[in-house]
Amino acid sequence: MKHTNKWLLALLPAALLASCAEDKFESYLVPEPESIAESQYLNDYQVLKEYTSGLKLGAVVDVSAYSAKGAIFGLTKTNFNEVTGGASLMHSTLAKDNGGINLSNIVDILSGAEAAQHTVFGSTLVSNTNVNGKYFTNILADKVDPNYVPQKVEIKGHDNATCVRVQASEMVSQPWDNQFWLVWDEADAIKKGDKWEYTMKVRADVEGASVGTQVHKNPSEYIHWAAIGNIEFPTEWTEITASGSFDDDAQVGGFSIAFNLNDFSPANNYYFDNISFKINGKELMKNSNCDGDDASSFVSKDVYTRELTGAADPVPGEIVKGYDYTYWGYAPTETEVEYNKPCIIVRTQDMVANPWDSQFWIRWNESDAIKKGDKWECKMKVRADQEASIGTQVHKNPSEYIHWSAIGNVSFTPEWSEFTASGTFGDDAQVGGFSIAFNLNDFNPANNYYFASISFKINGTELVTNVDLTGSDNSNFVSKEYPGKDPVASVISPKAVYTVKKDTPGTPLTPAQRRDTVDYALRTYIKNVMDAASGKITSWDVIGNVLDDNGKFREAADAKTEYNWSADLGEENFARLAVKYARASFAESGGNAGDLKLFVNEDGLDNEAKLAALSGWITKWEGDNATKIDGISTSINAAYSENAEALEAAKTKIADMLAALAKTGKLVRISGINLTYKDAAGSDVKTAVMTTSQAKNMGSLYGFIVKKYKELVPSTQQYGIFISNIIDNGDTPNGLWNSKYNRKPQYGGFADGLQ
Repeated sequence: MKHTNKWLLALLPAALLASCAEDKFESYLVPEPESIAESQYLNDYQVLKEYTSGLKLGAVVDVSAYSAKGAIFGLTKTNFNEVTGGASLMHSTLAKDNGGINLSNIVDILSGAEAAQHTVFGSTLVSNTNVNGKYFTNILADKVDPNYVPQKVEIKGHDNATCVRVQASEMVSQPWDNQFWLVWDEADAIKKGDKWEYTMKVRADVEGASVGTQVHKNPSEYIHWAAIGNIEFPTEWTEITASGSFDDDAQVGGFSIAFNLNDFSPANNYYFDNISFKINGKELMKNSNCDGDDASSFVSKDVYTRELTGAADPVPGEIVKGYDYTYWGYAPTETEVEYNKPCIIVRTQDMVANPWDSQFWIRWNESDAIKKGDKWECKMKVRADQEASIGTQVHKNPSEYIHWSAIGNVSFTPEWSEFTASGTFGDDAQVGGFSIAFNLNDFNPANNYYFASISFKINGTELVTNVDLTGSDNSNFVSKEYPGKDPVASVISPKAVYTVKKDTPGTPLTPAQRRDTVDYALRTYIKNVMDAASGKITSWDVIGNVLDDNGKFREAADAKTEYNWSADLGEENFARLAVKYARASFAESGGNAGDLKLFVNEDGLDNEAKLAALSGWITKWEGDNATKIDGISTSINAAYSENAEALEAAKTKIADMLAALAKTGKLVRISGINLTYKDAAGSDVKTAVMTTSQAKNMGSLYGFIVKKYKELVPSTQQYGIFISNIIDNGDTPNGLWNSKYNRKPQYGGFADGLQ
């Protein structure tokens, strides 16, 4: 049976039909005009869910677009029987900074699903990614004694910024005793109706400053009291921006903006940087980043003009290349921190003669020495007691220098951070090297440097044999600590204890306090989400994205969006708690406990080591005879390649992964299929230039994946297949429909696989 547009439109809401549905769907089954002759065959395909024969077919949707019941709603209603909300139903979106929950997306997707007669698959409840990191920062902040009254002291600081400094003395009689101006050419003087906009970075030494602005001709030639509004100056650098129009006749003819700095009466130092001021889109400032010496756009009347230059009148502003300042803050307190993971510590003394007085090396076998064109990638966790930037070189054996440039500079701060970089060895002088040197005395003062989870790859091959440092093999790591003259094998420390300075008077939570805090956060978050779903969502990814490719638990590289639950709750316990709370909350919210299916979601399971590690963890988690994981979700990210060998390798990996997943005995859910297309040269083919023939090739890979899923996964373990992108994602032709909601040849290939 062939389905036409009229059949589709009959399913859409009356409100949609009354607006724009005719425009959007009149050519729903017909591709672009230039492809009509080649693609008429698509009209003979039924909607996708007609081919499923009991197989669940799902789509990842944007909740706002889906619940609006527009075009995306129409496509999913007619073609799929289940939807999931992806990141829009995860912790990053639902959890508020203060611990509250924004439940609107859950309500909206359930409302849309009811109208479309869809079931909903719940997004990951406990993931190391897509979390609201600020929430965890708040709940795990240092504990402050409620009876403690912190005392502020005067603290000296230094800022390396190149900027305009205006040193305002205490007000004597008027707000304009001290002023600063933005000045431009008189030829661009203000006309009535001119649109203005500014962006600048500002700060001040004393908090609380709010400064008014006026329109002047030349500086000190006042013409109007109102200009671009008041400017607030915090004590930390802050970018501010505003826009408006000059609508008062009295403003006409002005060509400078005055800042009346003594609107804030006390003496203060004001700082300006990256100053942009535009009228009708034209930039009027010269040397806006303040990196040069041209101060013609910046004029001051302040301590600098009166005392340093002897001038009473406004003069070009003072551009400083770094400055000392003082501020009132809490006296830094020292806190001892224990890092309970293996790491390498390199202790340096003050530089004596050269940046290489103290060094650290990553070295590997000479048989894998650098060849020109080799692609490298480095990933490691680093910190130092003092902030430092360290350069790298290519050596043969450690201390056998051959080239000044290796993998760029590495930044170290008192907080652990993840260094990730990649590139190509493209210089002949680098060829033959087999170690990377870190010149630790690029930072002159004595310092302690810490390295953990050290990975170095060339052309995708890992060259470090003990990446996580949990073993005893230290053959890839070499150190030279001054006054030692010769490199020696680095010592792997089982943990590190060091002191950090904190500006707050709080005491870090103990491991037990952190565990209890995160346990409560986990329990309440899952309960709130389940309560909002009211038992209507019976399948969930309970755990997801917790493993790295090497099978180890993924650590939080970005505190804003990532958090490692297992670090505080335990690698076995966090999963057991998540499952326990999900099952209990589902039943309490009105669900039938027997209907609930809980999955673990991990991408990249075509990596055998990662899949083996996941299977091992599931076995451990279920080892308490109380925890039950029903299934495994994973996405398939692959490319159709015109290189036959590469294509066959991609297909083999997909088939091997599906077969291995079937052997787990768990339900298997393809959580998304995201394909790209590579031509014979290995370059990505963009949406706009893809030919019908290439699109059919891509469709054949969709069909292969679906057929292999049905062939290799027993029917009793088949949960379903989800599509990552309903329509093309911009330049990437990874949708089954194009941006005009027309079926593409990829649709035909996918449908063929379902039959």
